Amino acid sequence: MESLSEATSEPADNIENLDQDTLKNSSDLSNQDLIPVSKEIEDQIDTNTSTDTDATESGQSQLIRNAQITLMARSTLKGSWTKSALATLVYFLILLGTGYISRQVSRPLLSLLLGTELGVKLEFPYSSLNSFLSGFLHSFVSAPLILGYNGIYILTAYRKKRYQLDLIFVGFSFQYYFLVLSAYWITTAFTVVGFVFLIIPGIIISFSLAMVNFIIVDDPDILPFEALKKSYQMMKGFKWKFCCLGLRFIGWSILGILTIGIGFLWISPYYSMSAAIFYENISGASRSQIPQSLKPETVTS
Repeated sequence: MESLSEATSEPADNIENLDQDTLKNSSDLSNQDLIPVSKEIEDQIDTNTSTDTDATESGQSQLIRNAQITLMARSTLKGSWTKSALATLVYFLILLGTGYISRQVSRPLLSLLLGTELGVKLEFPYSSLNSFLSGFLHSFVSAPLILGYNGIYILTAYRKKRYQLDLIFVGFSFQYYFLVLSAYWITTAFTVVGFVFLIIPGIIISFSLAMVNFIIVDDPDILPFEALKKSYQMMKGFKWKFCCLGLRFIGWSILGILTIGIGFLWISPYYSMSAAIFYENISGASRSQIPQSLKPETVTS
């Protein structure tokens, strides 16, 4: 009986030792092999936010509320309101000046094309053609300037906490100019067509394509239609959220009007910074695509 007891207890001891060794090996495996994998997945989750309407609950939890976005925008601009207001002033003056010039040039040019007298008042549809021609001429300056201000200048300020006035002119560089000009024309065409049929489709289209400039800034090699497609996909499920973000600035816009436009020198960078943070929050773009000059600075402790 004692030998039988020893025989039965020995396998039990072996099993117990085996179980302990197995648990130890499993623990070592999880510590050595599984942690890097989970870390890799965690990094992937951190750098990619959900852009689907059917986003999972974990993806949705990464979204920042609009109230937090505006708070972050104010925090980013804190101490640099004067610099951003100066950049906005330069931006507005150039837009207004070139807009005035384009209107002065468009009418005689249209009269020349149509063979009409310059002093004759333009009636519909010629007045609409004049507005179209004026906007078309203005786009050669406004499109790259909008990219430079709303895209490059604001994104650089947010990511690198650096406010450089000359950045608003980067859109005129060969790297961006023809790309943003083509994207601007296509975006405008889609939006106008949407407004022609009904106002609501035009608004939806404008929200769907709202991230085009940010996408171009982060990926200068992208094709115009690809930028529009990427913005459309990115904004799936977020158009209403972006609309609500804009609605938060209605009161500020009224204040800007009451100050004869002076208030917009501060309101415009505030809104543009909020839109940039919104883009950062929903974009799933790989950070490796961002030009080195626009990548966020690494903070070391």
